[in-house]
Order: sequence, then structure tokens, then C-alpha cells
Amino acid sequence: MIFGTHPIPCNSVVVTELDPTGKQTLFTTTLGGKGNSVAVAITTDSAGDVYITGYTSAADYPITSGALQTVNTSPFSYPPVQPFDIVIPSGDTFVTKFKPNGSIAYSTFLGGSSGAMPAAISADATGSAYIAGTASANFPLTGSQLSSLPGDFLAKLDPGGETLVFSTYFLGYISAVTVDSSGNVYLAGSTDAGFPTTPGAAQRVFGGGLADGFVAKLNASGNSLIFSTFLGGPGTDEASALAIDSQGAVWVGGSTAIGFPVVSALGGAFLLKLSADGSQIETGSSFGPYAPNGGSYVDSVAVDAFDNVYAVGSLIQSTGPFSPSGFQTTLNAQLSTPCLVGFEGTGFVIEAAPNGNWVYASYACSPQEMVVLAPGHLLISSSTGTLTPYLTAPPPMSFMPPVNAASFTTAVAPGEIVSLFGSGLGPTKGAVGEPTSGLYPSSVAGVQVAFSGVAAPLLYVQAGQINTVVPKEVGSSATIQISYQGQSAAPLNVSVQAANPGVFAIVNQDGTVNSAANPAKAGSTISVYATGAGVPNLPDGQIVPLSPLFPFDAQSDGDAVLFAGVPGNIVWEGAAPGLILGVTQINVQMPSISADFLSASVPMIVQWAGTFKSAPFAVFVGP
Repeated sequence: MIFGTHPIPCNSVVVTELDPTGKQTLFTTTLGGKGNSVAVAITTDSAGDVYITGYTSAADYPITSGALQTVNTSPFSYPPVQPFDIVIPSGDTFVTKFKPNGSIAYSTFLGGSSGAMPAAISADATGSAYIAGTASANFPLTGSQLSSLPGDFLAKLDPGGETLVFSTYFLGYISAVTVDSSGNVYLAGSTDAGFPTTPGAAQRVFGGGLADGFVAKLNASGNSLIFSTFLGGPGTDEASALAIDSQGAVWVGGSTAIGFPVVSALGGAFLLKLSADGSQIETGSSFGPYAPNGGSYVDSVAVDAFDNVYAVGSLIQSTGPFSPSGFQTTLNAQLSTPCLVGFEGTGFVIEAAPNGNWVYASYACSPQEMVVLAPGHLLISSSTGTLTPYLTAPPPMSFMPPVNAASFTTAVAPGEIVSLFGSGLGPTKGAVGEPTSGLYPSSVAGVQVAFSGVAAPLLYVQAGQINTVVPKEVGSSATIQISYQGQSAAPLNVSVQAANPGVFAIVNQDGTVNSAANPAKAGSTISVYATGAGVPNLPDGQIVPLSPLFPFDAQSDGDAVLFAGVPGNIVWEGAAPGLILGVTQINVQMPSISADFLSASVPMIVQWAGTFKSAPFAVFVGP
């Protein structure tokens, strides 16, 4: 970008989605414009949608039609005085939502005439986004507000990015936001003595120093405090990350000085558990170098399905010999010595049980964010751009209800390829089921899965995930049993329905896999590959022969493939030749496509037996 004759380098936002191993790129895209665009926070929802927020000075940052705010109200518009002068970031907040396939669901600005700087983002099960950060005095607000005094902001966007469900100022510097299943919003950050607390809160009095940490829980309308508490001692403190467990308790991480009100409060980084009503600190600890010779802190906190808590952050010491002060690695630590003694390269990874006892502690190199792939299995990103897997202390062998391996919807149907997620389910290093004489095995690397006593074919096994096929013999309910090297997890009872279609992929008429780069031609015949949509009478685990074919009667069964609600013409459907029993192939001619969808994506739904419908799947269409 050029202002006058002075070249100014500008940042753009790069978004990349990886598979669960962190090795394969599913999609990557770059967003920006004629200005500085910086991503600050990212989150996902249960449907696999991805949300990012940041700030941009670009008036032409990509915004979708019908978005809440289509104009950047405070773009950077003045040149530097001298070539290569440092430009202070300015501009509005942006919020961009991606579908699982990488296409943009919506993109909007959010801000007033003096800009807005986001700090955190979260999303709920409905697809609504919650954004928090620092705003200008004329930030867009809704009628019912928690505070009318300018400060930080909390805003909720509807799933389409078109409406502010609520927007309010908040008296505190917000660092983290999350939401529970009831829509209640939790905030954490730092504040001063004027912060409002609620009766019965764990700490109602400001501790001292330049700032205290805080945790606040708001109602689903964002206009009332359910609880609000200080977290701090006589020094300077900040709460920077939080997560909610299944009982509603709040795990909070941050940085502190001496005198913080938790167990072993020496200063440094802290991790504590606040009761569900915000009335007491149930457990906690602090560790790492602290002021004036350091500044340790927690960057990210997460809770798994068993309420174990994980934290990553930095152990920083600026002067004197490095002394971790209360941080001791466990015997199973991946890294037992610091990366860069006394400098910002040294970080940590912790897993604690629900009672706060550490079960895993390791040094880490420049950690920033983490993803809990499964209990005890983490993927951690660093400031150097690397991704590192961590295997913490293995929790008990257990698993959650199966999900469709294509759509990740929770339902069980005969012949459906499903994924079972849990812990201790198999070897740490994954193993693939290899077919013998045309049949997939029912035992791989010491792992067996059975549905009501019927052995299931195995495609992939690993400690945190098993991919298998539901035997076609199951009735209206089934008991799932998993064993590994002679040990068995507690069985799980599930109901079974006739179908649960989910789409894996689409192949164009020319044989290419459908994508934005390889769209299908309008009116052409495409092949849809799905699972959970019926099986012929063949042995479980068999590779479907190339001849004879095993077709289904689409017309009498009431099957359909809908493109933006318009049915296509099913040419053939049946068991996919050459693939494992459980994969359905549907060859369908697309209907006439509206010009609005050309060179874009069309939402496609597979309807099975007139009743069961898949989640929408994007098919890219070109002229």
C-alpha cells in the first residue's frame, strides 16, 4: 500500500484449518485490504464453523452483503511524516465467520468513529458470536445495557452476522470471554477499585496495586450480572483466560504478584477454580518467576469431557538466575528443562484433575494457544509458528457417544461409519485397519468394538479416536463395548435410527473432487459420497465389489438430493463400488442453478427415506 510516495508494509489475516493431527491443511485463506488487518482471536462452534476477530484500518476489508456494518467507520487515512514511520494500529473491529469448508458465511465491521480493538471471541451452539474488547465512546449499543459508561465492550452477533442481539459497555478491561449452554456469558480481565461486584462474591474488595483480576457472569441478555468478583492481592493482577466445566465451575488463569488469594500464592502465573456461583475459590495455585524480576502468566485454559483442566503460558524472568518458584515438571513431562532460560521462550503445559491436583506439568517452547483433541491429548501452537502434540497423563479408558464420521452429527444408524472419541481407547500412535480378502478386520492393534455383541469392522484406532462401521444387524438400540489389550471401557447404550446421512465428498463429472478451485458445471452430473444412508445385504466390513452393482430404489424410498431446496435428478444410487460397505454413492444431475450461485457454493442436503436429512454440504458450481 502506498501513501503519497512512502511505501508502508501492511499486515493481512491468514486463516488456516488443519486436520486433527495438525499435519494436513484443510483450507487456508488470506484476508485484508488497503490497510493494516490483524487477527486477534479465533474460536469454533459445535458445527465446525470458524470465527475470527481482529482490527483493520482497511476500508476495503472483505465484507459480505447484508452484514451488520458494511463500512469501516474509522479507517486509517493519514500518511506518515517520514518514510517507514511506525503507524499506530487503528480501525474497526472485524468479525468473519467461515463454514467448515473454508467459505465465508459472513464478514462484518463492528465499531464507532474512533475504532474498536477486540480482545476475545466465543461462539454458542446456535452459531451466535460473542466479541469483547476496547471500544470508542460511540460504539454501537443496543437498548438494554449493563453499563452506559464508555469502556470495554461486549457484543453478541446473531448467527448470520446481520444483527446485534445485544451490545453493552463494561467497566473492566476484558481479556477472555466464553459462554455456557444456557447462553450465560463469562468474562475475565483486569480492573480497578470502581469495578462493581455482587453480594456473596468470592472477593468484593479491591486488593490493591495497579489492577486486580476479575471474573463476571452475565445473563443471556447481557444486561445483568449474575455474579462479579475481584481476584487480586496487594500487587498488580490480571485474569487472562477462562473455561467452564460441566458443573458450571469457572477455571481462571492469569498473572499475579505476592499475596494473591490462592493456595501457595507466591506470585507469577496462577490457575484457580471458582465455584459455579462465584462465591468461593475452591482450589488454585501460583507458580513461576514474578515481579519485579519476572512476569509469568497463563495464555490459554481449556476443560475436557472429564472436567480435567489444561493451561499453557509463559515463565518469564528478566534478571537473576532462572527460578521457576513452585513449578515442577512431572516424570512424564515431554520437556523437563526450560527452552531458553530466563527469557520469553520458556513456557509451560499443565493438566490438573478436577480437584486442582496437577497430573502433568512440562516445559514448552513459546506456547500461545492449545486445542484439546481428546482427554490427555493436546496440540499446542507456538509464537514461532510450530504445532507440537502433547500426551499428558492418560485419564481412565472411556468414550463419548458416536458421531457420523462425515458430518459429526450424533446419531447411530445401521451401516453408518462413525467416530468414537474418548481416552485410553488404543495405542498412542494411530493404526489403520487393513482389509484382508476384501474384508476389514474387527481387531486392530489390540482394539475391538462391538455393538450388542456384534463385532464391528475397524478403519482406524488410536487412544483418543476410533473410526468404525455400525453393523447392519443392530436393532432399535445397541450397547457399544470397546476393549483394548484386555481392558474394557464402561459400555454405552445408544438408540438406533433407520438413517443418519452425512456427506464425505463430491466428485465432479470430470472426475475431480469438487472444491472452490474445481467447481462442478451447472447442470452436470456429480457423484455424492455419503454414509448413514442405507446398506445392502452384504457382510459387515466388506469392500463392495465393482460388479455386480448394488443399487437402491431411490424413487420408492423417497430419497432426494436438494440443491438450495431444489431437487436434482438422481441417476443412480447404491453401495459405492470399491469402497467399504457403509459408503453410499449417489449420482445426481444438478437442477438449473440460480445465477446468484454461479461461481459460488450451493448448500446441498441429502434426504433419505423422505425423513432423514444430512447437514448442509457445500457444492461449488461454475458456469
